[in-house]
Amino acid sequence: MIIRLIIPLCNAPKGGYCDDALNFQGRLQILQNAMQPDVDLIVTSHNFFDFSSCNHINLNNICVNIVAFINTHIINYLNCLEIKRPIVLGFDIKRGGNINPYGGIDAIVCFLDIDQNKYQYKTHIWECWKSSGRCNTIKCFQAQNNKRFFSLNTKKIGLLSCGDMYTYCNKRNGVSYLGNPDVYLDLAHLSLPFQRTCNSVNVNLSNQAKYVLITQQYQQNNFKIYFHNNSYKLIFPNNSTQKIQPINNNPLLGYYADVII
Repeated sequence: MIIRLIIPLCNAPKGGYCDDALNFQGRLQILQNAMQPDVDLIVTSHNFFDFSSCNHINLNNICVNIVAFINTHIINYLNCLEIKRPIVLGFDIKRGGNINPYGGIDAIVCFLDIDQNKYQYKTHIWECWKSSGRCNTIKCFQAQNNKRFFSLNTKKIGLLSCGDMYTYCNKRNGVSYLGNPDVYLDLAHLSLPFQRTCNSVNVNLSNQAKYVLITQQYQQNNFKIYFHNNSYKLIFPNNSTQKIQPINNNPLLGYYADVII
């Protein structure tokens, strides 16, 4: 199974977000080039799309029917792609908003499969992380575990949204709420603290899943932190078979990392 991670370069960071994500057409072009027949699953970074500047969107209706939002504002556009592959995609509805029904930031990770050459919504999770050290493990993390997992090519795959990977989000009073998938995908926003992330994976996530794959947007001055010897360093275990290449053959856009599991 080949999983293609999309790790965009962020040219316009703003807080923990990236204004590149406001360029919807630019991100669609990245997806169009990422869709190759031999790739089994595409995984974007988080904040791949950002709807913060879309004033026409009725925020009050989103948490009532998030599936309708995904169908209208994401799937309708993805169905225009010439080649389609199953995709895990991270997007932000509102920076600094408060519509997340579980109390985290207004960020969502969703899985979309394909049926008769059309994208079909399958599942989604809201991010549980609220701020550094703050996460409602029971109300948010455990409550969404019925939506956290899906199966593809005989693999059980789990979804995490950025800060959900940290122990204080997914473990409480010595009890882990992670489950045991074959693969955990964590879609992060921007330039993760490298050592802290590695520690969290090694002492926590790697005990629950065979593979942990982390995507993110990164800034150019952090390139050597995350990439070394033609490999991307947030793929666990570190000896996993992988191949990196520039997005659309343009390093100024970022990189794909193809992982074979």
